[in-house]
Amino acid sequence: MLKKIIGNFQTILTVINSNVKSSYRDIEYKNLGFKVYDENESKNIMIFIHGFGGNQDATYIKTFIDKLTSSNVNVLTFDAPGVGKSIKHKQFWGGGSGDQGLLDDVIEWVIKQNKWDNIFVVGYSAGGGFLLSYLCGGGKIINKYKDKITYSFFVSPTIKHNEMLRHAQKNNGFIYNSVVSVSHTIALVKHRFYHKKFLEIPHIIKNCTFNIIYANIYGSGNRKVLHKTNPPTQKINGLAIYTEDDPITPLHLMEEYRNYCDVKVLPFGGHVGFYNLDGSRENEKIILKKIKEIIEQDQER
Repeated sequence: MLKKIIGNFQTILTVINSNVKSSYRDIEYKNLGFKVYDENESKNIMIFIHGFGGNQDATYIKTFIDKLTSSNVNVLTFDAPGVGKSIKHKQFWGGGSGDQGLLDDVIEWVIKQNKWDNIFVVGYSAGGGFLLSYLCGGGKIINKYKDKITYSFFVSPTIKHNEMLRHAQKNNGFIYNSVVSVSHTIALVKHRFYHKKFLEIPHIIKNCTFNIIYANIYGSGNRKVLHKTNPPTQKINGLAIYTEDDPITPLHLMEEYRNYCDVKVLPFGGHVGFYNLDGSRENEKIILKKIKEIIEQDQER
């Protein structure tokens, strides 16, 4: 019971806003809106992928940016298609097969700048599941630039999405599930309104507003096939970080990540929380340590 209380509290803490001191420039590429923090000259860049119901200004992203830039790592954040600064994009990011092609557009822009030797990517929550699909998925998933990624991080990532959403619907209560599904519904309605797809709006409001499963699966329009992953023959260069008290992604589902990459399981931290008593975030410490190790190894070569 205590772990459940702490896990939910840690998860709720992620809504508290955080300020970023590092300067950035706005970029639009293929109707995707980026913020690029590259004031310092660096050969390393971190790409952030936010989760469902969030955007590139999510607190779990903003708290990490200054730490990276002060460690001479440039940063790129972006809004997924149809969200925030990417609302011009005709597609709305959901869980549909094929959505992973959007990361190709982001990495393509990075490559074209000819500035960075190391490309790191970190995905949070559904963004982590999305990243795993990009790296390991088959079928219609577009991932031609996956080999350009030096190392990947998956923070409170999702997997086995139908099971995860059913768990959330059953265990997290009406209020929590309503808050999440309503936020998804609002983003969907904004996107459809912007693109003058007015006939879809009543259907979205009726079926997504209080249904966390349908609100997530509906995301990409009429496609209901969630992105799938296939265990690789050789583990990918990546690290999954999750907690035992995560109220969204239960531990018995998360253990499958051991088939894909290295894993770090923390006893407490909730869903994308990871707060220590001093206010620091343990996932950020783990990621920053790993990045520094990779950069130092490059310098020794």
